[in-house]
Amino acid sequence: MRFRPLLIAAAAVPLVAGLAVTAVSLFTDEVRALLGGTLAAKVLRPALPPVPTAKQARWLDQNWTNAQRHWFHHAPQGTSTFPVPYEWFVALEQPEVNFAVFPAGLLKEPGYLERFGFIPSPRTLETDSVALQKYGYSASSSAIPVSASVPHTSADNLDGLPVGFARTPGYADPVTGERLPDQVGFTCAACHTGHLTYKGVSLRYDGGPAMADLGRLEQAIGLSIFYTRYLPFRFDRFARRVLGADADRGDVAKLSADLDRVLDVLKGRLEAAKILDARSEADPGHAEDRYSNTEEGFGRLDALNRIGNQVFFENLRVGTKGDAKAPLRNLGSDDNLAVLHAPVSFPPIWDAPRFLWAQYDASILQPLVRNAGEALGVAAKVNMVTADRPKGLFRSSVVMGNLHQFETMLAGKSPFEGDRPAFKGLRAPKWPEGLFRDDPAWRIDPARVVEGRKLYRAHCAECHLGPVADPVFDADYPDVSIWAPKWWRDVGPDGDRRLDVVQKPVSAMGTDKEQSDVLAKRMVVIPPFLGIDPAADLLRKAPCERVPPAAGGKVPFATALMDVVDRVVGKWFEDHPEEEVRRGEIVGPLPNCPNPKGAVYRARPLDGVWATAPYLHNGSVPSLRWMLTPAGLRPKSFCIGAREFDPLDVGLRVEVDMADCARGEFRFDASKIGNGNRGHSFEGTGKERPDGVLGPELTESERLALIEYLKTL
Repeated sequence: MRFRPLLIAAAAVPLVAGLAVTAVSLFTDEVRALLGGTLAAKVLRPALPPVPTAKQARWLDQNWTNAQRHWFHHAPQGTSTFPVPYEWFVALEQPEVNFAVFPAGLLKEPGYLERFGFIPSPRTLETDSVALQKYGYSASSSAIPVSASVPHTSADNLDGLPVGFARTPGYADPVTGERLPDQVGFTCAACHTGHLTYKGVSLRYDGGPAMADLGRLEQAIGLSIFYTRYLPFRFDRFARRVLGADADRGDVAKLSADLDRVLDVLKGRLEAAKILDARSEADPGHAEDRYSNTEEGFGRLDALNRIGNQVFFENLRVGTKGDAKAPLRNLGSDDNLAVLHAPVSFPPIWDAPRFLWAQYDASILQPLVRNAGEALGVAAKVNMVTADRPKGLFRSSVVMGNLHQFETMLAGKSPFEGDRPAFKGLRAPKWPEGLFRDDPAWRIDPARVVEGRKLYRAHCAECHLGPVADPVFDADYPDVSIWAPKWWRDVGPDGDRRLDVVQKPVSAMGTDKEQSDVLAKRMVVIPPFLGIDPAADLLRKAPCERVPPAAGGKVPFATALMDVVDRVVGKWFEDHPEEEVRRGEIVGPLPNCPNPKGAVYRARPLDGVWATAPYLHNGSVPSLRWMLTPAGLRPKSFCIGAREFDPLDVGLRVEVDMADCARGEFRFDASKIGNGNRGHSFEGTGKERPDGVLGPELTESERLALIEYLKTL
């Protein structure tokens, strides 16, 4: 009898454990809230908003064929964004805590990835039109005149992954020479494809700002790998998917060991958090957020700091040969790790290949350097560690040919060919009034448009120039027409011209300066074995102006990145001598030089501005109405994640200054570092305007008229 309590307790253990698992599975968000910031909370799946039901999907007409669009969505640029082979990625389960015997859904399922903000995409275009219409493809778009050659390389999507996911064919690791299996990585489209919803209609358009939350996706994939290794039965299911039901024990054991190595890599990435914690402890009087990343959330990413951390921190760490458990050695410096304090909205990229300068802060002149740098930032592999084999340095997995094709498709033919100048590549989406003919919220008021055109000339054209497709504006105000020759610069021998977009000092704009400070102030340590001297290297190739020198053993991050990417491009041509005859075509006519104007922000044309909310470079203003309201009255916080569009205010329909957001939504907080929403304001009445004030306060009637005109651009 004395053993009965022990037997009862033993029998109760699985029951209690089962109830606990059930509670966590059904009420994950509530359990996370109870656990607060503890380690236990961090091993639960990230909170995600539900996917709104779409009665209809529609890709808007932007001068691309179906073939061009689908290729852009899935053609690889050589990235291994996630730390597992492609075959593993499509076999992983969602990071759900449930009864061990019941499998969770697969990570790759479109309905799940859509909750992170991604757009569903068909496996192939070789299917019936009804199936394609489910994904928003129109049968008529195949008849659109092709503005650039249809790509010849394949971009299959056989597992039905969302827009922006690509299967990178296996290649030799640039560092080890080991043949890698097919990889899974992001394409340009992951960050530069927009979508909004309105009353059950999903509006989709290429080149627009994505609404994805990449940080939560990274967390989910890491947890999925962790769960696969440690939750009962999950590895067995994973092994059957990867190896087949009849795999022998040796293959299963190898897969298990390989999974352990991936977990070791993920654990190694926690070193970054330890470094930041050490800095925080060494600076006891610091501001609360100084050593903590600013949450990026839906539709934002600290792209520049992430690229810098990948290139000058992660890429300079190596393992000890023959010892997978040994800690990574850093061949660079821990000082190269930066806190993520400068999240930005993904910028629209229609028209961008025709601009002289790229990035929000007009910091990059050479397009291939910009594009290859982006590929390195989303984990294309590159050799920056073989000091004993210098001939292998800067070899990478970047697919330069596809990057060139991306740029060519975006650019199209010269804007000045034909009777009237116009951008002839990917065009901005037009206000879809025709889709909602019976909805008064979408109707354009012609009288307001006339008044709004005058207000645009008075308050917007000084920086953004005239609209790209309004002949009436060009006739009425030829001095600021975007097509006036004074705004364009000859850059090539064949009449190739680029728009010299207006640049304004960051201080004058009064907007948040964290993003600009990344390139203006961030410094990095370069290991001597890399053999680069950014200032000397850039000046050796082109007569650049004001190339900043090294200081105190460190070099400016901006020019260091330009130099490294230039070496990566050069190594690609060295490894592909058959492409040397196309070097001029692929690289283009512009030199690899920094902007001599310093800390500026670029004012791009406003075509398609209606589809680019939230506004300002850091996504701190949810709609055009708030943009045209005095900065001090803008929301201090808002909840984002649902992606519902407001055609009256023109922007995201958000909950403003709420104490709590709906489940899974991201709460934008303008008080956080990098999130400032001041500047670019219309307020006051006097002629003397302080920095950050661009014009007088608008009346409600003027605000509505200007918004009406902006809808038409």
